[in-house]
Amino acid sequence: MNETSQAAQKSPQAAASPPNPPSAPKPARPKPGYLPPKPAQPGPAAAAAAESPAAPPLAAPDCDSVIGPSITINGDISGNEDLTIHGQVEGGINFREHSVSIGPTGRVVADIVAENIIVEGKLKGDLRGSQQVTVAATGQVSGDIHSPRVVLNDGCQFKGAIDMESKMPERENPHIRAQLSHARRFPERLAERLVPPQPGDSGKV
Repeated sequence: MNETSQAAQKSPQAAASPPNPPSAPKPARPKPGYLPPKPAQPGPAAAAAAESPAAPPLAAPDCDSVIGPSITINGDISGNEDLTIHGQVEGGINFREHSVSIGPTGRVVADIVAENIIVEGKLKGDLRGSQQVTVAATGQVSGDIHSPRVVLNDGCQFKGAIDMESKMPERENPHIRAQLSHARRFPERLAERLVPPQPGDSGKV
């Protein structure tokens, strides 16, 4: 009886007491020998690209003007750079201060004025070169050549006259034009050269 009464006295207290709150889950402990993964690192190429500065833009290549084999021009041509002709041209070619080359496939019917002229194809017309005119072994020229230096290689075909003493007119010769331009800028120096010394000027400095 005593045990029963004591159990009856404890039961109301047990019913009145609130239940214990659930405990928070404990973080899982890493296993022995476990290493966390390392963050991904960029490859050598990516690292080099990040460190190296941006490359400057490429400059336009410095090349001559070229007339391709499939191009045909009827009319005059002039310019301030070297010219290479692989196609067909009929007219006038004026490159006074530059070189003109006619390739093996070039077919030209024109008078040419240039510093240096090289003919490897076919040309019908007069050539005026202030420096030199060269006809390669594959070249065929029908016309007169006016230049201080003329080179005709073995095997070439040439029909015309050669004038190696004549000079280009002052307006066409770039060296004469440079001297005239200098004289226009400094006329007093030109006057000193043209005016003969007067009597009594020997003592002047």
